[in-house]
Amino acid sequence: VGEPFGEDSVDCALDFQLNLTQEGLLALIGAEAVALVWANAERCCAQLAPGAPLPGMSTAGIAEPHEIFIRRYTPDTRPFFDFHVDRSQLTMNIALSDDAGHDGGRLLAIFDGLVQCCARKEGSATVHASSVLHAVTRMLSGVRYTLVLFFGKKCPFSEHEMVRCDSDCMRRLYVAYGGLYHCDGCKRTCKELGWPSMFHCSAGCEYDLCHECAPEHSQKDVSEQHTSWDCSWLPTFLD
Repeated sequence: VGEPFGEDSVDCALDFQLNLTQEGLLALIGAEAVALVWANAERCCAQLAPGAPLPGMSTAGIAEPHEIFIRRYTPDTRPFFDFHVDRSQLTMNIALSDDAGHDGGRLLAIFDGLVQCCARKEGSATVHASSVLHAVTRMLSGVRYTLVLFFGKKCPFSEHEMVRCDSDCMRRLYVAYGGLYHCDGCKRTCKELGWPSMFHCSAGCEYDLCHECAPEHSQKDVSEQHTSWDCSWLPTFLD
């Protein structure tokens, strides 16, 4: 994690992180710890939405993270992370270093109408619905490591209606992400792909596909096969 992985999809800052597969996580922390993480994810999902799954998520299938990574914060590399929400239904953030081991780098979250600091010791896990605004304060000294897992069943677009949205509409949909978005298939942005529009799940799953990853959509007549979404009601994203 000492070298930048690339630009973050939220704030475009250089990411100092190590992306992991489920197999890689198993090799790193062992089967017992993985089972505990999965069980806690299922339990927290039930607590967040008692009696019903969260949008786009089934409680039976929650224990399948779609992103796993270790992130490194230092004053000279990735020093902070501004307030944002995550692209998933449930976030688990496990402290791999103690708050007492570095100055700054505190996890903040907005709930009960207040900005609150989440005190953390090494090994403690913070789990929240990904709609919760959260941030990491500026690092002043030391090194901060976290293991982050994003849970939540990705939208199977064959079961939900995909609507075609132009780039302006997509920016309005993702105001909380700074107007940034990408294809959930190939992970590229609309600008990189050169397409004037993308396909977005109308069920609110924050699932998007480009024309290359959804050829069965792109090859059809849009006027007959898709809903053209009227995005005028969405807030305008300000540069």
